[in-house]
Amino acid sequence: MLPALHSTSPPRTVPDREHALRLLDAMVRQAGARPDLADPADAAALSLAAVERAFGLYEGRITPDLPADRAFVVPSLISRHDPTRGPEIHHLLPLLDARYGVTPSWGQHLLAALPPLVLADYGAHAGHRGVVLQAPVTADLVTDLTPEASAERISGIVRDTVDLARKRFGAHVVGLGATLPALTRFGRDAVPRGVGAAVPGRNVPAVTTGHGGTVHLIRSLTLDVLDSVAVGGGPLRIGVIGAASSIGGSVLTTLLAALPDTAFLACDRPTRLGRVDRVVRAAGGEARTRVTADVGEVLRTCRVTVSAITERLDLDELVPGEDLTGHVLIDDSRPSCVDREQWHKRGARLLWPIGTGTPAPGPLHRRGDYRYGPGIGLLNSHDLWGCEAEAAVLALTGDVGAALTGPVSPEAAARIGRLCDQAGVGTAQPQSHALPTPLTLSAPAPARLVLPRPARERTAPRSSLLLRPRPSGQEGLERITTLPAIATLGTDQHLDGGEWIAKLGEDRVFMMGDNPALPVMPDRPTLADFFRLRLAQDRFTALHLIHSARRARDLDLGDTVVTACLLHDIAVGGLLRSHHGHWGAQLVAPYVSEEIAWAIRQHEILRFFPDPAVGYDYPDAYNAFFGPDYRPPGHVRRAYRDVRAHRWYMTARLITLNDVYTFDFDPAEEIDISEFEDTLGRCFRQPREGLGFDGSPVAHMWRTMIWPNNFL
Repeated sequence: MLPALHSTSPPRTVPDREHALRLLDAMVRQAGARPDLADPADAAALSLAAVERAFGLYEGRITPDLPADRAFVVPSLISRHDPTRGPEIHHLLPLLDARYGVTPSWGQHLLAALPPLVLADYGAHAGHRGVVLQAPVTADLVTDLTPEASAERISGIVRDTVDLARKRFGAHVVGLGATLPALTRFGRDAVPRGVGAAVPGRNVPAVTTGHGGTVHLIRSLTLDVLDSVAVGGGPLRIGVIGAASSIGGSVLTTLLAALPDTAFLACDRPTRLGRVDRVVRAAGGEARTRVTADVGEVLRTCRVTVSAITERLDLDELVPGEDLTGHVLIDDSRPSCVDREQWHKRGARLLWPIGTGTPAPGPLHRRGDYRYGPGIGLLNSHDLWGCEAEAAVLALTGDVGAALTGPVSPEAAARIGRLCDQAGVGTAQPQSHALPTPLTLSAPAPARLVLPRPARERTAPRSSLLLRPRPSGQEGLERITTLPAIATLGTDQHLDGGEWIAKLGEDRVFMMGDNPALPVMPDRPTLADFFRLRLAQDRFTALHLIHSARRARDLDLGDTVVTACLLHDIAVGGLLRSHHGHWGAQLVAPYVSEEIAWAIRQHEILRFFPDPAVGYDYPDAYNAFFGPDYRPPGHVRRAYRDVRAHRWYMTARLITLNDVYTFDFDPAEEIDISEFEDTLGRCFRQPREGLGFDGSPVAHMWRTMIWPNNFL
């Protein structure tokens, strides 16, 4: 057993390789001695290699392959009070996973013995690449020590990390993430000492707080939300929690300027309300901003709220039993100031202000698909925290003079925003906790306020051949997008017909015809058009189909199998997930051979059953998808016996053998099936009238994909 540790943070002196190795050895011996724990052999080897690399870099025995133009420094999330925290480091130190019996206290002791760790790096650019460094700082350090002692110790650790970025990588910009700016006096205590007259960007890195990038992305995301949520019969009121903080005050000022006719509710602790009043007066927002210390009031009455605090909020205490359907919380903290599941169960949505670069590998793209950990990180490896984006754009544009070492002003945030535009950083897909979050929400009516909000121009989506939406007779009206019952039954998003009808108003009608948010389909759409303009809305599935077909073609399995692989999950990307094999087979049956349609239908059954004779094992991904103890229901097991004896069994089995479960795709790849043109010419009968208009028994299914948001 691992010996007991004190319930406080471990002492920190200097990195100690021998102590770190002793800790690793103790962890391995404990896991090996307990039959209820996972075998630690592989995790131990990977963890040991990571420790040796860390010390090799720290001591100068290992040289990076390229110098770094910037470093993004983050603290550790490991906490004694939450054993689920810390997965952002498990790819380097898998032995810290709870499966091996290691407690958070032991994880903290190991980190205290280590030098700063390289969590990830970015694609190369002009002979440089950025790096992500983890400073061995945890939230427990703040609570375990006195304010003076914790500030001194944390500043020293961060200073060592910045010095490593300077000495070993040559970084001339260092961005601070999470709470590090607040713990280092906006980065001023993080500048390395003993280098003579410090010139940021030259003999010492330009240290920046990242608050400008955060405020810029909060502003952009807030405006996107206001464009997307259903607003009932009137405008919204916006809440700002933590309005006295550097970020919160700047967000409030920025949004007051961006939305001159919108009402605000600004909130902070009672002792900080004077500061909030001064922020409001300086922005000229007294007439439309009320100041309060009641967080519950903000969450209840503001349909859109921005939070700039790190404290955890308990919804059951603040808004007990309150229906928050249609409310949106934009949260600057990580993991979050509210429990995502608790918030979503109330009908609300949680969003993080995240930036994004191009999906193609490059200087804004973390290599190795690193996303800062499952459940607490980002959706894509090219998505960026606001503070991460700030460091990147300072380095890529060379404007180190824009580095922030004090409270962020709206002007400073706007300057960072312009640099983001210059460097190609935009607003990411709406998300939180590494999960996508739709912006289009159901909302209660009527709205609570009467202040009008000016309309903002929106960029029209790309459509096929620049086609314009067909006239529907609904021009100039607000069109409500309804959700199909099959997609919402059993969820808190389900509404009955009366609830939908209650949303109608004088200028509000149900969507019929072309949805402006989707590309317009041509009058005679082909299969390629559906891939490009509908299935491409789910790039994951579309690329999965293309790669499965490509793999079958490369193995020379013939036109029938290649076509079946290309179409096997078409219902997932365009129609329905449940029973997707059956829906997909029905969708394409009039246009393909009976064998192809049968194979598509039955691959849904075969995917659950191994066949060692042909090398098909139960997919590892399914353990993650459904749980390791999942067992298919009885009707599936009975169907398998029939499918196994069918003459076309191997055609369906070859679909499962060529199903690509790694999903390791090039993010820049286009959704284009032209490479299969000859195969489809032999195996897919394209109707001259276009899919959906040929009078076939399934034409209505294709039309449903053309106009998926029609009310009827």
